[in-house]
Amino acid sequence: MYCGHVVYKGAIVSRNAHEAAVDEETFARICAKRTLKGEGRKGGRGNGLSPLATWQHGILTPWLRCGTCGGRVGITESTVGGERSYLYFCGTRRDIKASCPGVSVRVERLDAIVLDTIEKRVLSPANVKMMLDDSLAALTSADGDDTIAERERLTVQLADLDKRIRSTAHQVINGLIDEADAKIMSAPLLAQRETARLHLAALPAQRRVPGVDEVDPEGFRDAVLEAWKQRPLEERREALAKVLDRVTLSPGGVLIAYSANGSCGDVSGGASCEHDRMSCVIHPRLP
Repeated sequence: MYCGHVVYKGAIVSRNAHEAAVDEETFARICAKRTLKGEGRKGGRGNGLSPLATWQHGILTPWLRCGTCGGRVGITESTVGGERSYLYFCGTRRDIKASCPGVSVRVERLDAIVLDTIEKRVLSPANVKMMLDDSLAALTSADGDDTIAERERLTVQLADLDKRIRSTAHQVINGLIDEADAKIMSAPLLAQRETARLHLAALPAQRRVPGVDEVDPEGFRDAVLEAWKQRPLEERREALAKVLDRVTLSPGGVLIAYSANGSCGDVSGGASCEHDRMSCVIHPRLP
C-alpha cells in the first residue's frame, strides 16, 4: 500500500495502483530495520547489521534496476563460513520470491566492472586533456582576483610615491626649496612607501605553473581518479549522477544508460561491450 501497490495476503496483485507514499527501497529498508528490532526484543540475534549501513556498501544502488521485473535492486547481506559478503539483489524477489526470478551479484564485483566502464568513458583522452587545461588555467589565476588587483594597486602606488620623492629632490637641486622643507615634504611620502612595500612583500608569492607539455596525462588521470575514490560516498554519487541515468542488471549482462552523449571506451577485466552514444551493454563473466 505504501509503495502504491495493492497487496492481498502478502502478494502484490496490482502494481502502481495509486500514488506511492514512499519508494520501494525506502520501504524495504524500514521493514528490515523493524524486523531486526523485533528479533532483538525476542532475544534473536538478527544479522547484526543495520539495513541503513548495508545500503552504504553499494555506490550504484540509486541507479540499479532489475532487467526482469523492472524493480529496484537493493543490497542484502550474506554470511558463508563466517565470512560476511554483500550482494546486489532484486528487491521484488527479496519481498516476494515467486514474483521474479531475480538476479544477484556480489557488490564489489559489479561495482568494479561498472565503474571501470564509466571511468573509461568519463576519463577518455579528450576529456582528460580538457580537465588538464582547465586545471592549469585555474592554477594560473590561483592568486585570485583580489590578490592580483591588490598587487597591481601597490605596484602603481610605489611607482607614484617614488616619482613624488624624486620630484622633491629635484626641487632642492634646482634651489626651489631648501633641504629642511624637502625633509618635511618627503617624510610622509617615505612612510607611505615603506608601508606599501611591506604590504606588497606580504602578499602570497606567485607560483610557477607548469606547461601542458610538462604534465603527464596518464599521471594526471590517475590522480583525478584517486582523488575521486577518496571522496565520501554521497559526493561520489553526486558525481555519478551527472553522467549516469540507470544501470539495469540482467542474467545476460548489464545495461548502463548514460545521461549524456559519449561512448564507454574499451572494457577490460574479462567483459565484452556493445554500446551506442547513450548506453552501454556489458557482458561480464560474473562468479
